[in-house]
Amino acid sequence: MSLNGDCKVRRVFSGETECAVVFLESTVSQQLLEENVLARLMQLAVRTDTLSLARKSATSGGQITALNSLSECASQLSGGMTLLFIDGVAGCLSVDIRSLPSRSTEEPSLDKTILGARDGFTESVVDNLGLIRKRIRSESLCAKTVFVGSGKAKCFILYMRGQEDGSVLRLEKALKRLDGKLFLTVGDILPVLGPRSVFPTQKITERPDTACSLLSKGSLVLLMDGQPAAVCLPVSLSELFESPNDAAISPPLGKMSKLLRYIGALLCITLPGLYVALLNFHRAVLPAEMTALVIESESLAALPLLPEVLVTWLLVALIFQVGIALPTTVGGTIGIFGSIVLGQALVNANIASELTLLVVITSAVSGYAVPNYPLSTALGPVSLFVLLLSAAFGLPGTGLAVTAVLARILSLTSGSRPYIPLAKQRGFITAAELFKSSGAK
Repeated sequence: MSLNGDCKVRRVFSGETECAVVFLESTVSQQLLEENVLARLMQLAVRTDTLSLARKSATSGGQITALNSLSECASQLSGGMTLLFIDGVAGCLSVDIRSLPSRSTEEPSLDKTILGARDGFTESVVDNLGLIRKRIRSESLCAKTVFVGSGKAKCFILYMRGQEDGSVLRLEKALKRLDGKLFLTVGDILPVLGPRSVFPTQKITERPDTACSLLSKGSLVLLMDGQPAAVCLPVSLSELFESPNDAAISPPLGKMSKLLRYIGALLCITLPGLYVALLNFHRAVLPAEMTALVIESESLAALPLLPEVLVTWLLVALIFQVGIALPTTVGGTIGIFGSIVLGQALVNANIASELTLLVVITSAVSGYAVPNYPLSTALGPVSLFVLLLSAAFGLPGTGLAVTAVLARILSLTSGSRPYIPLAKQRGFITAAELFKSSGAK
């Protein structure tokens, strides 16, 4: 107790029986403590024969649990519970009168929509579960409680009854193995939920309606206390390209928007690599007029083409990171003016040509058309990989890099499902199973 300044002890007499109430003032509702615990103890004489009898008469607080060991007492107190010790009674009572700080429901900062709902997850896992139950009022929705890590972070595993196919048990076992670390963010848990890859194999969303949509498709939803986001798995790559706006407009327009995001991701990955490959190895493919413009533009740049693209790519990436790190009111302004000033300075200093600046900025902006933030962030390293192979081997290097990326995506799984499911009458098959079934060796 001497190590925790917010740990308080209140001693009161209930009739002739002395009682001690131990609590953390930073986690307890003072009003409930006074009305439901202290006032009742002073008004009534506590029955001290056994712990069960004391439990019936000692308090009218929230959930009451009888504890018989010191380790349980320490764990409950650290979790914000109030402990009631009664003279002459072996053990103590744990009373839930917590009042943890939380913020109100607000619009998500990442998954924004034009015509959809405006509520988003908060840091309270109970409130987040309530937002989902508000939308799915069905007895088929199940929520299993799991405590994760040394900090005993409370998590809910949500699933629809009849769709779990053993994945709930596997996820629960994986979470229970995480006992030696303090988990404060969703990113701390992600490594045990899927294979190590630059591509996200789970969907992190701040929107309850998106989580409900994935629940109806058979996915599991993991809610973690202290995190305003839900982790949904298994998911496919196509589901990471879906936006909440797609459901608010007609299906043809929604599919067209999704197609534009695919094109944006493809441009982000391949455009710098194709630019370097064509200009360094395959200028004959370009029209004569364009070749003349490219040669004139590149003749003014002091750096060779690959270092020129890398420097421009690095500066553009830094500008985006600065815009994310700074406060909202400042970050947008710095991002806009920083990109204009640095771009103009690169061209005037003859470090990069205008065409190189256009290609790199187009590639970077196209990647942010992907609505899933982890996936859009992953496209940057993939683009750099394609760029380096293209600079080394030309267009064959570009094709080799794209083939390697596709092979990696086809080999990934999310939960028990393939990352890119191939249609079958029953369930899904992976690319390896498809080749095996066709007789390929």
